Amino acid sequence: MLWLQFGGPQSGVSYNHFWRRFRDRWANVLRFSPESSHAGCSDCLWFKEDLQSRFEVAKMYREHLNSVAKDRELEEYLQECCFSDNLK
Repeated sequence: MLWLQFGGPQSGVSYNHFWRRFRDRWANVLRFSPESSHAGCSDCLWFKEDLQSRFEVAKMYREHLNSVAKDRELEEYLQECCFSDNLK
């Protein structure tokens, strides 16, 4: 039990302590790169392209369904007009 209190696993450095030490000693030496400056790996590029292609396919499918629905509405309207004219 005593070992855990005095010599056991040490906790990590706190967030505030890290930034305080960084500003005091290392800010003029080390710089953090902005996120956008990192190059993307080939897997990331493939996932982005795959996601884009899926988006395009889903968009085309939705447009197709809308077109079919409009065709069916028009066909139904024309059938109602023709049948109602023939019945008179």
